[in-house]
Amino acid sequence: MLSARVVVRLAQPGSLKDKRRVAASLLSTLPARFGVSVAEIEGQDDRRRLVLGLAGVSSDLGHVRAVMERAVRQVESTAMADAAVEWSLVGGGQWGEYQTGPGGGSDP
Repeated sequence: MLSARVVVRLAQPGSLKDKRRVAASLLSTLPARFGVSVAEIEGQDDRRRLVLGLAGVSSDLGHVRAVMERAVRQVESTAMADAAVEWSLVGGGQWGEYQTGPGGGSDP
């Protein structure tokens, strides 16, 4: 199982209602499109920051990583911002942390 803590600094912070609209869209879209579990895990009252927890399960680590990376790119696209991602392998220790988006995406 691979999990990710995804922190998005919203490019154009509007109201809390605007942020919640983005979060609600992601909470419904990501599971349907990518088959991952997702929840807003902190900062619910911070209109400038969206923190999501994502989890994916597969017997093929390469597959689940590719799916999760596509899900993170969808988060960035929907939120119109880059995301800092902390990856964790459940039962396998810390995978690493890296920045996705323009100029990022380097493997740990």
